[in-house]
Amino acid sequence: MDYLPGHILFDRFEVTGTRDSRKPWSEYLGRQTNDNASVVISVMAATAEEGLGSRFTANALALSRVQHPNVALVRHFGLVDGEAPCLVLGGVSGPTLGSYVADRGPLGWEDALRLGLNILDGLTALHAQGVLHRDLCTDAVRLATSDLTTRSEEH
Repeated sequence: MDYLPGHILFDRFEVTGTRDSRKPWSEYLGRQTNDNASVVISVMAATAEEGLGSRFTANALALSRVQHPNVALVRHFGLVDGEAPCLVLGGVSGPTLGSYVADRGPLGWEDALRLGLNILDGLTALHAQGVLHRDLCTDAVRLATSDLTTRSEEH
């Protein structure tokens, strides 16, 4: 099911736009209605796969224990309409690394090094809780404004 802007999930998260759709997940930009905080809402296509619900819950619980500045904060998780696994993450308001590079070109070496170390630091925090990021790519990395401050314009 696709969710249009204005749709409310779990009585408190409003869809404000579409971010990405990569099978089996669809991602939406949104906001938490009580405090206007930006969120990313990831909804998995409903499936009858054996054991999916228990694996999703176990992974979401483990992810919710991760408290790290380089890892998105779990705001909520559950089943949309009782069948589609959904994870709501505190959203970084900046662009994805993929869109940043597409718009501005390659990173300078200082930014690439700093960003790479920040990503590794976040992955270490995830792994400490038993969480494996299964889709680490430039579109899965969201940038805070402070991430890229020394980018060379020579590229």
